[in-house]
Amino acid sequence: MTDTLEGLLRVDGEGLAFQPCSSSEVAWVFEAPGADLRVAAQDLNVGGERPIRARVVGESVRPPDEGAAAGYRDAIRVVQWVYLAEDTVGCEGVD
Repeated sequence: MTDTLEGLLRVDGEGLAFQPCSSSEVAWVFEAPGADLRVAAQDLNVGGERPIRARVVGESVRPPDEGAAAGYRDAIRVVQWVYLAEDTVGCEGVD
């Protein structure tokens, strides 16, 4: 079942991570075919620790047991991005 999620998306060389607003948990992000999060984020000032604000449609999935995602307790399979912005104001409870 997919849900619309809003939070901070981090893009780096190892992959994508998503932290929902008002949560301290960070989830690994899998991109479904056609989701194109990384492509859409290319024109925004992101990278490393600098997140972007994101609204995505996705579903919770189990993270893999190996690789860069193995250190995450949760993972999200994003099927579509709805909104991406450099301005992260308004995501309460997120550092």
